[in-house]
Order: sequence, then C-alpha cells, then structure tokens
Amino acid sequence: MAFLLFVKMDGRARRGRQVILDGYYQNRQVFCAMRDSVLFRTNNLTRRAGLSSIGNLIQLAAQLVVNLVVTPIVILGLGRELYGAWTMIQQSVGYLGRADLRPMGTLKYLLAAHQYSDDIEEKKRLIGAALLLWMAMLPIIIVIGFVLVWAAPIFIRASPENRWVVQLSMAIAAINIALGRLFSLPSNVLGGMNMAYKAMGLNALMILLAGSFSAIAIWIGWGLPGVALSIMLGNLIIGGARYLVAKRALPWFGVSKPERDELSGFTMISGWILLASLGMALITSSDLLLVGIVINPTAAAVYATTGAVVRMVTTYMQELLASISPGIGDLCGRKEFPRLENIRNELTLVTIGLFAIIGAGILALNQSFLGLWVGEGFFAGNLTNLFLVLIGFEIVLVNTDILIIDGLLQFKSKSITLLVTGITALVIGGILAVKYGMLGVAFGVFIGRLGFLAFFPAFVSKHTGRSLLDFLRIILRPLLTAGLILSLGYFTSSLIQANNWFSFISWGVFIACLSATIMWVVGYQKSDRGLLLRRLSVLFQ
Repeated sequence: MAFLLFVKMDGRARRGRQVILDGYYQNRQVFCAMRDSVLFRTNNLTRRAGLSSIGNLIQLAAQLVVNLVVTPIVILGLGRELYGAWTMIQQSVGYLGRADLRPMGTLKYLLAAHQYSDDIEEKKRLIGAALLLWMAMLPIIIVIGFVLVWAAPIFIRASPENRWVVQLSMAIAAINIALGRLFSLPSNVLGGMNMAYKAMGLNALMILLAGSFSAIAIWIGWGLPGVALSIMLGNLIIGGARYLVAKRALPWFGVSKPERDELSGFTMISGWILLASLGMALITSSDLLLVGIVINPTAAAVYATTGAVVRMVTTYMQELLASISPGIGDLCGRKEFPRLENIRNELTLVTIGLFAIIGAGILALNQSFLGLWVGEGFFAGNLTNLFLVLIGFEIVLVNTDILIIDGLLQFKSKSITLLVTGITALVIGGILAVKYGMLGVAFGVFIGRLGFLAFFPAFVSKHTGRSLLDFLRIILRPLLTAGLILSLGYFTSSLIQANNWFSFISWGVFIACLSATIMWVVGYQKSDRGLLLRRLSVLFQ
C-alpha cells in the first residue's frame, strides 16, 4: 500500500520535489561564500565529523558492553528456539518499519542539505512534513503489524507451547516499530544539522540503562515478551532524552505546517528512500529470516550467533561513517568533487584496513569466542564463518559510496540497485539453503551482493568526474593485502584453541598487531600513510 501511494504521486509531487531540490542548490550558492571564509577554511568539516565520530564511538562502546554482557543472558535465558524466534521477529518488524515511507530518514537528508540556511521556518516545515507523513502512514503500519502477528506462527515454526509467546512478542515489537519512528525524530534532526555529538554521553548512558532492562526481564522470568517490552521502554527513554537535547542544542526546534507542494515533494523523495531502505533490508537483514523459514528457528539462532560479531563490527563501522554524512552532503551540494574524491579515497583505505584487521581475528577466533561467550553448539562452521565475514566486507567497501550517493540525492539509482541485488541474493540463498543449509544461505548472499559492489563505485565515479580506474588503482594494493590477511586468519583458525579469556585476549592482541603491521607496511603506500596521519592530526588539533 505504501508503494502504491508512492507511485500514484501526481505532477504536484514532482514540482514539490523540484522546489526542495532548487532550495538545496540555491542555499549552497548563497552560503558558499560564507563557507569559504577564514572560519571555515581550517578543516571545519573534518573536526565536526571528528566530534560526531567520538560521540558515536562512546555510544557504540556502550552498545558493545550491552551486547557482550546482555546477549549471553538472553540466549541462555530464552534457549535456542526462542532466541532464534526473536531474531526472526526483529527482522520481520524491520520490514514493517520500512512501510512508513521513511519520513525521518528523508528529514535527516534534507536538513543536512539545508543545515547552513538561515531560513528557520523552512526547517520547521520539513519537520512538519515528516510528522504529517508519519501520521498518514500509521494506519497502514498498524494493519501490516496485525497481519504479522496473525501469521507469526506460520513462518516462525516454534513448538506449540511457544506459539502464543511468539505472537505476543511480535505484537509488542510491532508497536515499538510504529512508535519508534516518532521517537527517532529528534536524533534525525540533530544528525541532519551535524550536531549528533551533542547527545554523545547521554546516548551512551541511556543505551546502558535500556540494555539492563532485557537482563532484568530474563531474571524475573518474563521471557521473550519481557525482552520485547524492554526494547520498547529503552527506545522511549532514549527518544525522550534526545528530544531534550535537541531542544537545548537547537532553539528553533519545532514544527510548522508545510506547503502542499513541499509535502508532495517530501513524499516523493521519501518514496525513493523507502525503496532504497527496503533493498538494504533485503541485503543486510533477511538472511537470518531466510534460515529460520527454510530450516528452523534453532538454525537461525546458530546462524545469528556465528555472525554476531561480524554484524556488530559492520554496524559500528556504518555508524561511524554516518558521522560524516552531513559534511559529505555539504560538499556534494557545493560540487567540490576533487575534495570529495580525496575524502572517498581516505575513508575507503581506512575501512579496508580496519575490517581486514578485525576480520582476521573473527576468522581465527570466532569459534573460541562463541564457546566462551554463550557455550558450545552455536558455531555454524569455519566455511560459513568465512562467507559471513566476506558479506560484511562487501558492505564496508561500499559504505562511503552510499553516503556520497545520498549526498547527491540520487536515491532512485540507489534504490533500484539495492532492490535488484537484495532479491538476487535472497533467491540464490534460498535455493542453496534447501541443499546446503546455512552455508548455502551465506554463499548465496555473498554472490548476490557482488551486484552493488560493482555498480556503486562506477556510479559515484561517473557523477564526480573521477576515473573509476584511478580509484581502483588506489584501493587495489590495500584490497590484495586485506585478502592476504583474511586468508591467514582463515587458515590458522584450526590451529588456535583459546580455552579461557586470557588466552583469547592474548591471541586477539597478537593477531590484531600482526594484521595491522602487515596492512600498514604492505597494504599502504608511503603517500597513503602520510595522508592518513595528516588527517588524524587534524582531528586532534
């Protein structure tokens, strides 16, 4: 239904979209002179991105603590079947959350495009458009949520005594998703204005508080519904805290009624963002659901724990890169493509190196880590582990290009590519899952994702005027070195046995230091090393 609403937009929507885009480029021309003043010539974007990155690091550190401490409690408290059912519920309602045309995500992109404008009323009208679209789509979300609750026992094949538990938990998770978009409005406003770092300490505190609710729910015996309720309560607290921060950081923060053309244009852009989000969900959040449907919830639990560290690392790297999205949007609007290409090169070099180091550790030590973390029987095998790491590497490689495409407001090409790639990955993974189980799903998703890995770099190079071959020459050496490091991690996995935490940490430090040395000496050229060191020096000035 959301898709039909989007495709039926009339000429007013297209004119409204053009009004928004015209405002985007006009604001860039007006404020270009201001941005070229002495105040903004001193790497201001780098430092603001650095502050946002530090804020994200603090928040992600809190999330890491919660994941490491709370997740084993939840897994052991629920058991494999119900934990697998919980992972399927989360991915199911993830699709539900994309049925609202993604108004809050659209708000963030458009505020980033207008962040230096003095037109406060325009920003308030954008917030008003986001709220109106959310309210218009809320009945559709409620209907889809009801269908998910009704159908939950059909595609989540839990034992008969657990079916009502699954349905109740699905209902709570669906309500959380419906309200979660509203809770996320303050954080998207802060993010769009490049001020997400304002809530850095508070976000971390709230995440720790919310994470403790899940452990308490397990301890008092509320089971899976209690875990779902704890997530809702945590989101409510975090949303309220971010609202207070946004009101303090942005005195103009408020709502105004948008013009009809502005609302239509906002909806049109949101439609493309919806499709892009749906494609990203197919790519990043559907393999667990596929395993649970084709095999069973217990297999989904094993698949989820095997890929838990990879997903955490991939998510954390995406969150850190998201810190610079407002700055990238600014450079795209001003058409400073040479500077944009330099940032693209630097970020790609850094992400390749970081993921190679962490990926080698996952390949070598994941089985030992899972045994110490949640116990035996939660590891899907070394080959499945390898493909899960490679799947994460694929996402990391295109993260920067996706941010640039968003900054260019090229949502149509992005959404089509992600949808085609996601459907391809699921079809291949589903076919292979019937015969090869979890390994088949992981391999199928890996093959399917090669589509966007080929398209996005070429698309960005075309729009920035930089030769794709030049970009490939820059990253080829680090990529080959990353392949060497990951191969060493994979082939040493059978030789390393960490039977206690001290041994695990010792091996982890050794592998990280060795991998980092290889990447720094072999993977990066002398000019690359100097460039990265200069960029780091700017952050700490």
